[in-house]
Amino acid sequence: MKKTAIIIGCCALLAGLFGTAGHAASPTKVMINIVEDSGDGSGESMIKSTEMLIARELLNSKVDVLTSDDLSAEKGLSEEDVEAARKGSMTEMRKAAAFRGAAFILSAKAKTRVSEENVVNMTMNKAVTSFSYRLVNVASGSTVDMDSLTFSSADRSAEKATHSTYQKLSAEMVQRLQKKLPAKLADKESKALASYKKSVTPEPPKPEPVPVAPAMTVAQATPTTTEASAPQTVQAGPEIVILNPPPTRGFKTVSREKKLTIEGLAVDPTGISEVRINGEKVNHDPEGRFMHPVTLTPGENRFLVMAVNTSGRMVSKEVAVDRDQDTSPPDIVLLRPSVSRGFQVTIKPKVKKTTVEGMVKDDSRLLFVRINDAEVPISENGYFLYDMDVTDATKSISIEAADIFGNISRKSLEVARGENAWAVSPSSQAATPAGPAVKPVLWGMAIGVSKYSSTAINLKYADQDALKLAKFFEDQAGKSFSEVHFKTLVNEQVTRNSIIEGITQHLGMAAPDDIIFLFVAGHGIKHRQSGSYYFMPSDADFDTILSKGLRMSDFEESIKILSNNVNKIIVAMDTCHSGALEVGMRGGGDSEDLAAAMNAASGLYILSASKAGEVSMESDTFKLDSASGGHGAFTYTLVEAMQGQADYDKDDYVSLNEMFQFVSRQVPRLTGGQQHPYFRMQGTDLQLVKLK
Repeated sequence: MKKTAIIIGCCALLAGLFGTAGHAASPTKVMINIVEDSGDGSGESMIKSTEMLIARELLNSKVDVLTSDDLSAEKGLSEEDVEAARKGSMTEMRKAAAFRGAAFILSAKAKTRVSEENVVNMTMNKAVTSFSYRLVNVASGSTVDMDSLTFSSADRSAEKATHSTYQKLSAEMVQRLQKKLPAKLADKESKALASYKKSVTPEPPKPEPVPVAPAMTVAQATPTTTEASAPQTVQAGPEIVILNPPPTRGFKTVSREKKLTIEGLAVDPTGISEVRINGEKVNHDPEGRFMHPVTLTPGENRFLVMAVNTSGRMVSKEVAVDRDQDTSPPDIVLLRPSVSRGFQVTIKPKVKKTTVEGMVKDDSRLLFVRINDAEVPISENGYFLYDMDVTDATKSISIEAADIFGNISRKSLEVARGENAWAVSPSSQAATPAGPAVKPVLWGMAIGVSKYSSTAINLKYADQDALKLAKFFEDQAGKSFSEVHFKTLVNEQVTRNSIIEGITQHLGMAAPDDIIFLFVAGHGIKHRQSGSYYFMPSDADFDTILSKGLRMSDFEESIKILSNNVNKIIVAMDTCHSGALEVGMRGGGDSEDLAAAMNAASGLYILSASKAGEVSMESDTFKLDSASGGHGAFTYTLVEAMQGQADYDKDDYVSLNEMFQFVSRQVPRLTGGQQHPYFRMQGTDLQLVKLK
């Protein structure tokens, strides 16, 4: 929640670091030098093009740029100095940059590997570009930023695939540099740069006095080794030794497991200051030993191990691991349109378009999703939305999905049109209860975090959202439910372990015909390197999210275990990226009486405050009563809906479908179109709240 405020705070922090101290003397200038890492020169032209792409975008943002091609010998800067700088020697790069007035250096290494893959009887070229960089302050020699990145792309043309990776690389680096570089160079920095330039500029030779030829002795004629002529020892960088996976002779390591621990040693006489794997900082002991768990995707996996010694020298080593090729087809989950018991889609006679919406899940990267032979765009997490034309000739909706290994899934649904299709619907076939219906038991858990270990990311109303929903359902005891058992965790009570224990122990006591309601409010973030989504408990921050955060896949696994024992589970997520929750759903039956409907319906109902990639917002204007300080937009409209505003058919019941229809209309209006709730349900509607 409140992602926008966090971003604004970060921008303000950067402005404070770079901006107002001192009078801005001159525009910032950066020198860009990218070299091919252990290459044969085949990618040199692409690397030079990348320098130009980055330079062009930086020039548009008013930053002066110097590329390696702009370097040339001049007084005090020899041809040998220029050549060494172009090859990546930091000493010569600093000297060359200072001579040309550049205050910063972007020094980087790039390497691209292209492999062929056969996908659906079609040969595709997959390009993977590894890129490690350092942003260095020329005057001080200190590192401003460093990281290692990987970009991949596939195309029939190897050249196009490679070019695509470098375009992604350029766009990413421009964004990073714009955040790290000051707009203007302050007086203090300008003076420091001038001082450094003076220190590396050779003094003009003094005029030689007229020599007086003294008598030369044998000792004077004997050449001696002086400090200047003595050979200088060039300090090497650290040495990286990979212990696991074990090295092989010319072949990549093959693993059948999804998890792998990369283990190794970074050795240097001066000591190791930092070890990173694919850009992520990993712990190492005083002897340089490091261990880091990684997740393997089917096919080729590449990990760039980078070590830096205490003198700032960096080396990198690439680890390649093949995981057995994926042979499982993608899983297609249809969200819209609704499907009847006979696997039919019913469409009214006058409707000319219908929206086909769904998710495709696969361990491997998806190649395409097609609907009635038309290729449709898919998001990173497999979400698709397609407006399909419908005519009298439309007899079916066919969905086809393929991953990069050629595994294909197909789902075909018959289209029923006309009034007769609407006359015969599942709701008209309701089963007669065997006896008097009994109100169900509700087991609930509400989780809300406003106060974090890092106060910079605190929220205002996530804890109040959890308390308000818990109070609402507790008041339904004896009305909509025969019993209500609700557990509430807020702020410091919320840890990864307390969430898992609450789900497995408290909610685990629910009987098959009971109802489970689980509500979660707080920060949801996407990890930049792994791409995984996490819920952030109270004791986690951005640096500890891997060890203390709740990975969304672990949360999904807990819900799936519950669904094996309980027929009706409702999950409401009020976090950023809550649309990333992807739990499989189950179908069910029909009924009309409230209690009988609750007991007959089966399934998993997911209410997300926002689609994947959107923020979840809160405000003090979202008040449910005079005592309320404010709420999240999603929780605010959720409670309003259950209080009766969503009873569209005036039957004195609020069903989940009615509740979502209300929430989906109100939240975009309250947030100015920045937030769009998301509802996933398979099976029958569930009447949740009795109003009278």
